[in-house]
Amino acid sequence: MRLLLLYMLFFHPRIEQLSATASGTAVFSHNIGVIAVYAQLIILYLVSATTKLQGEVWINGTAVYYVTQLDSYGPPWASVRELFKNPWITTLATYSTIFYQLFFPAMLLAPPTWKISWTVFGILLHLSFAILMGLVTFSAVMISLLLFTLGDKEWALLAQVTKRWIPKLIVFVDSDCPYCSWTGRWIKRMDLLGLFLVTSYRTDMSFRRYNLDLEAVDREMHVVRQLGDKYRIFRGFDAVVAVIKHLPPLWPVLPIAVLLQLSGLGPKLYRWLADHRILVTAGSCQGESCPIKR
Repeated sequence: MRLLLLYMLFFHPRIEQLSATASGTAVFSHNIGVIAVYAQLIILYLVSATTKLQGEVWINGTAVYYVTQLDSYGPPWASVRELFKNPWITTLATYSTIFYQLFFPAMLLAPPTWKISWTVFGILLHLSFAILMGLVTFSAVMISLLLFTLGDKEWALLAQVTKRWIPKLIVFVDSDCPYCSWTGRWIKRMDLLGLFLVTSYRTDMSFRRYNLDLEAVDREMHVVRQLGDKYRIFRGFDAVVAVIKHLPPLWPVLPIAVLLQLSGLGPKLYRWLADHRILVTAGSCQGESCPIKR
């Protein structure tokens, strides 16, 4: 880790900022640091793999069996220890570890799809080290470095794939309602996963593409949950529950929200608040007075 931190100094943002007047120098320094990290990983894996190949238990495919049966490094669960007594499983685990480490340099030159698959396998391999052998710190460092080897093409491909599985939520609120605007701002602040788009139906007419009319969105909050080409619309208190489900900071209050939803009390309370909300029309204030509508 000390060696890797030393290499990372070459592409520290502060160094690149100091080299802004000579962009070629900054790029060269950055590339040297990246290549050094890659070289360190290659050396680490190759030394580990070639050392294993000198051991009889690794060549025979029984090394993982012996490791999992140790009290110091083995898993604490008896069922897992029994699992690795199966010759097929322990042989596959032994040889796949060597294969991955030995051919790691090929991963760096592989096409994006293969590189991502190879990286996922490496992450799962190190997760098994963390869970079964207790090597948590080592596994965390190695997983972070495997993610570091992914380039722009791989991350772009991952983003494209995850869009099919991660929903986007559009929240239509009333910008003339101070409480509604305040709620929208807090949704943005608590949106740790980047799932929400909060917009006002008074200035954004995109709600029409979901077959919604102005009267409907004016009556109650609407949330559109979109996943790929499919979407689902939540209204009123159901929209509130949908928002809570997708905001991690609000997950502790989710059981209460679900109980209010099932009991029917939540929709009634929301209906009363929506019907009695205060509206302040933008641009209508004169001095310290504003006309208020309900």
